Amino acid sequence: MPVARKEPRAYFIYMDTYKIRSVFFGETAIFHYPAERKTDKAVLILKGLYGKHIPENAGENPSWDNQLIGLLRGTYEIFIFNTGRYDAADKRESLEGKMFQNECDDVQEAFAFCRENILKEKFTWEAVAISFGGTTLLGCSDVLHVMQGVVMIGSGCGKSLTTTKPLVSTLLDTKELLKSISDFTGSLYFLHGGKDTIVSVESQKKIYESATRCFSRGWIEFPGLDHELNDLENGISHTAILAQGFLEVAS
Repeated sequence: MPVARKEPRAYFIYMDTYKIRSVFFGETAIFHYPAERKTDKAVLILKGLYGKHIPENAGENPSWDNQLIGLLRGTYEIFIFNTGRYDAADKRESLEGKMFQNECDDVQEAFAFCRENILKEKFTWEAVAISFGGTTLLGCSDVLHVMQGVVMIGSGCGKSLTTTKPLVSTLLDTKELLKSISDFTGSLYFLHGGKDTIVSVESQKKIYESATRCFSRGWIEFPGLDHELNDLENGISHTAILAQGFLEVAS
């Protein structure tokens, strides 16, 4: 297991940061938001392609992940990762050359560290995975199969023949990538924005339709929302409140 260092930081919402070596470059940052009350539930939040968690207290327009942390911190131990990347201002340059397997390895090592060093007791795990975060979860079978419930938002499973992004061009073949979800026995709720122009609905449905061994599952359409469940007409994000609601269903 990589050597880690703990970096406590003082926020209104208390958080600890741990850093472990990335298999790609630099370090993976593990953000842990302890539950306000004693609990046996933990949740892993996985952001999309180029997504980076930036902790914050307040603001008029907090990001969906910070909104979700605010909603869940009463009853969940919350974890979110910033996987290894270059220190570059341009988000694409920061991940230049990183392959899909590198990303999966970073996530799996960070998750193993959480279970072995932070939450040593038995916890019920759930996940919220948006866009490429859900795709990555498919490639992390050791992580996926620990989960009792998963809320997936706008995730796809197919390669683009024209992409120049190594993270996407090095995806496993679709059949291989879907093996983990086809063996998944927890609950899966897949949220799809009807105005999603980023990932095809066919690619998203392949994930849902492969999850045939789930304890329970549901495909939920939101016709007026986009890829990340934003309302384009008024700029309001519904991601956090919907993810919270369907985590409760999946529990």
